Amino acid sequence: MPSLDGAVVVVTGANGGSGTPFVHEALARVAVKVYVTARFPRVWDDETLDVTDRASIAAAVAAAADVTVLVNNAGAPPSASLLDVTEANIRAHMETNFFGPVFLARAFAPVLAAKKGSTTPSRPEKTRSWPTS
Repeated sequence: MPSLDGAVVVVTGANGGSGTPFVHEALARVAVKVYVTARFPRVWDDETLDVTDRASIAAAVAAAADVTVLVNNAGAPPSASLLDVTEANIRAHMETNFFGPVFLARAFAPVLAAKKGSTTPSRPEKTRSWPTS
């Protein structure tokens, strides 16, 4: 993560997995504000953000118009093995783990581009392989 002194950070998928450590790291690196988001808020006083819902994305951009760092962490593991997963499950997985983060980054891009030193750390491991068992 880059220096966060004076940064305003949005962390998606912040209620579990690697999201919670991202929030702790942002706070430890003296971010002035951290927007904590999750599809189903439960850990923090989170904001609801469903990356598969374009209206939810638009609301997040409007609420966090001062953001300088977007930690695009939202995602979910596969719901079944490749042998058992349905087409609907595959499509939902891709919507959550690929299309959602892409559309979120695209929605925040104008806000971030308008601020000097803004960034979106990438998480290439978010595109996971399907397990076979």
